[in-house]
Amino acid sequence: MIDGAIAADLLDECHAVLTRELIAALPAEKRYEARMIASAVARGSRQIKTSRHSAACELEAIDRLSDDGIAPAKNGTTLSPDRAMEERLASARARLVDDIRAGKLDARLDNPGDLLRLREIVHAKLEVTNPKLITEGS
Repeated sequence: MIDGAIAADLLDECHAVLTRELIAALPAEKRYEARMIASAVARGSRQIKTSRHSAACELEAIDRLSDDGIAPAKNGTTLSPDRAMEERLASARARLVDDIRAGKLDARLDNPGDLLRLREIVHAKLEVTNPKLITEGS
């Protein structure tokens, strides 16, 4: 099994070679597809590098918004720590969506702390999906 840091480094090198050397050598009609592949490789690398941190930040922010708190890990399961975190995050996200749809957060939207929690959730997602959208101080 490849260590996450090594996998991210390999993906970074693939991205560099693809964007630095190969895309320019391709026929014009193939460059768009190559840039899509380069983008996916870069996103995969970012996801490996930031997914645990982003998931933990997102869970904490959702927990601060939720009345129920973070769902505990299931007892007696043999899930890997990453898979257990994914399941907890999916459960927390579903609970947050339900709370928003039920209007449970409506009265709290004037609260700067709650707005900060929502911003933290968005930032945690953008760290992986599109970090260019995160600007300094936002």
